[in-house]
Amino acid sequence: MASSRVADSEGNGRQAAPLRRRNPGNVECPAALQSRQPESADAVSASKRQTEERCTEPLPRGLPAGLPGRPFGHGRFGAAAPVMQTAALLELLLMFVIVPVWLVAGLGDYLCHRAMHIEHTSGVRESLLHLMQFTLVGVPLLAVLLLEVDSAILLIMFAGLALHQATAVWDVRYANGTRRVPPVEQHIHGILEMIPFAAAAIVTILHWPQFVALVGAGDATFTIGLKRQPLPGWYIAGVMAGVAVLGVLPYGEELLRTVRTAGTTGTKAPAIGS
Repeated sequence: MASSRVADSEGNGRQAAPLRRRNPGNVECPAALQSRQPESADAVSASKRQTEERCTEPLPRGLPAGLPGRPFGHGRFGAAAPVMQTAALLELLLMFVIVPVWLVAGLGDYLCHRAMHIEHTSGVRESLLHLMQFTLVGVPLLAVLLLEVDSAILLIMFAGLALHQATAVWDVRYANGTRRVPPVEQHIHGILEMIPFAAAAIVTILHWPQFVALVGAGDATFTIGLKRQPLPGWYIAGVMAGVAVLGVLPYGEELLRTVRTAGTTGTKAPAIGS
């Protein structure tokens, strides 16, 4: 096939352009272009060269090195097209939308509590409920970011999700009985309740085989270990800094403030279960 194509080109008074790599990088070719191959050796060789030519078109500028997934794919007819893979989109949504929104909403909730002076109303008990909710979301989040997600991590995530929802109901019911909960705080509570559901849904989709394995449709894995392909160090450092600055410090201050106020007024801090 290759020789006949060159002959045809020469017959038309033109020299056939040689097949060459336009991108020296090792670009993974789409499986669909390799699924059907001719039977003859010459045709196979020509087909491989054509496939290589299609699959080595220069890729447009992608995302910073180290981010998950290949952000760009190839369009029809071998032309490079800025089409992001679904899995990469979901991972980026989780990393750069879900996690930051959770942290910012948590800080907003803290500011609402401070504005309402909960140290003089609902006091230590509500502050402890806030810390419980923060922990029930934070621990599964760190597990997903640092550990290889398998059936064990999914179970931890689902357990944290259920306990967080139950604690949120407990928190709102207690707060409504001891102080006024303004509309802004109620809206923030809605965000804080739905963000864990969105994160759990994304992680479940990304690790669907391990999810269905929990109900017997496959082999479940319960080995807890670090990710084989870890997330970029700068991202992990950023998340940890955000957790500390937007979560641990504000809610730690809230707990100390409520405990100090309870001690100053001579009121005994109630147990969390009372």
